[in-house]
Amino acid sequence: MQLLNVITVHTALAPGIGVPAIIGEIELCPRVVEEVRIEAENEAAVPPGTWLMPVWSEDTDGGSWVFRPVPEKADPHQGDAE
Repeated sequence: MQLLNVITVHTALAPGIGVPAIIGEIELCPRVVEEVRIEAENEAAVPPGTWLMPVWSEDTDGGSWVFRPVPEKADPHQGDAE
């Protein structure tokens, strides 16, 4: 999934989300845009256009999805059916 937009949030938005938090918008499917938590050092590490991969992260509330940048040399579509 490709990152459309990114911001750093400095106010707790929901339980379990520490601040500051990097939040981005991704298009899950055509015309369905969702805000997601991104695991990165700062906004500069994940500019719009960055490819992201969802990873399940266990926490005290049971867990949640966090999105991590895909390394530049990796094919973001690897494993997709042709």
